[in-house]
Amino acid sequence: MNRKSQNPFSCIYLLTLARLFISIYLSIYLSIYLHMLKSIYLSICRSLFISIYLSICARSIMAAATMQKMVNNQSNAHSFSKPFIKLKNLLKNTDVYDTLHHKAIVPTECEKNRCLASKYYPPFERPPMVVRPTKEVLCQAGQFLDEYYTSIGKANSVEYQERLKDIIESVTKTGTYDMTREEIEFGAKTAWRNTPRCLGRIHWQTLKIFDARHVKTSKEMFEHICEMMRYANNNGNIR
Repeated sequence: MNRKSQNPFSCIYLLTLARLFISIYLSIYLSIYLHMLKSIYLSICRSLFISIYLSICARSIMAAATMQKMVNNQSNAHSFSKPFIKLKNLLKNTDVYDTLHHKAIVPTECEKNRCLASKYYPPFERPPMVVRPTKEVLCQAGQFLDEYYTSIGKANSVEYQERLKDIIESVTKTGTYDMTREEIEFGAKTAWRNTPRCLGRIHWQTLKIFDARHVKTSKEMFEHICEMMRYANNNGNIR
């Protein structure tokens, strides 16, 4: 009877110990688990912060490098020049994006706050009455011819090769060559188009050329000047 009466107390005692051990184990496990979660959370936050910081630094470095490269390129060829120049035709309400200033052979002396584009370029490098060397004439003639035939869609064509051959023969023999009317018209329009400080250069395609190379006397010169003035006056509607 005594043993049976002691069994309930011993069972309760064992259950209490079991619950105590289980609670201690769970508390330890939960504390470890929460500590791990806290460590993982902190490590994730730390990683995100570091990655964001590195990305910001990388972008800043890339932006600075890009700006420095742009400044270097602009200062080497065209000081502080824009990638394009927007020209607005107020009569037709159209926009033209001009990038031809990047093709300049001789760099200008323009600065960030001072424009010197109205100066004549290139400056005279030879004394007056000194003939240009044949090599220089051929080089510039070839560049002009390439640009002209590219503009009419005939670059490296048979016509281009024949014209280049004629120019080389003429320059080799005489030191110069005669342009065709189409080449003169293209050269004059291109010169007007490339004039940086001319407000009216947006109308460069409408330029009218009067070829008077055949004129020999002063009377013929006077007649051609009068013809050009009549055309420009246009009965009062100046063009």
